[in-house]
Amino acid sequence: MSDDGYSVLRSFSTKEEADVAAAALNASGVPAIVGNAHSAAMDWTVVQAMGGIQVMVPSSMLAESRVLLDEPANDEPSEPLRRNDQWKARILLLWVFGPVALAIGYAVVMFALDLMASH
Repeated sequence: MSDDGYSVLRSFSTKEEADVAAAALNASGVPAIVGNAHSAAMDWTVVQAMGGIQVMVPSSMLAESRVLLDEPANDEPSEPLRRNDQWKARILLLWVFGPVALAIGYAVVMFALDLMASH
């Protein structure tokens, strides 16, 4: 690999997107850097005027890097994910509707007692 400098591979609108792309490239063996992230961190309102947050790779690896970023990720789970936090929804339902259910139950009991007392 000749050291002929770095070229902009792609520009992103957020630093996080650029960091993920650079990490994916680095994991694939392509030395990638996030270009103007520090300038954007100082004044994020000018990111688009600066051309976005740039991911840069060695010029000799530009074509390989494009292929790596463009191929779809194969991260489909083998089985559907199951949520383990359904208890939160149950507690919320009890918290919201519990007092209503108690009030209705109390009203039904009082109505039944009134009916029994009147006979």
